Amino acid sequence: HFITLSDNEKDIFDIYPAAVFKQKTFRRSDRIIIGVADSIDSARNLTGIMIRECLDASTDPGDIRGYFEKFIKEHL
Repeated sequence: HFITLSDNEKDIFDIYPAAVFKQKTFRRSDRIIIGVADSIDSARNLTGIMIRECLDASTDPGDIRGYFEKFIKEHL
């Protein structure tokens, strides 16, 4: 499973089975994979870990999505 930032502004993450990325629309998308897990349960656990790390490192715990957007911009 791949974890990406959500397409909508309400959610933080989307979790997709890896096979979905074989579809043409996903191969051509600009989604950035920010996490990889071997099952949906592992992906959910990983998103929890990612959120906890963000809360520990962020000066604005109410903007988790912004934290990850900034992180991506700085590291790509």
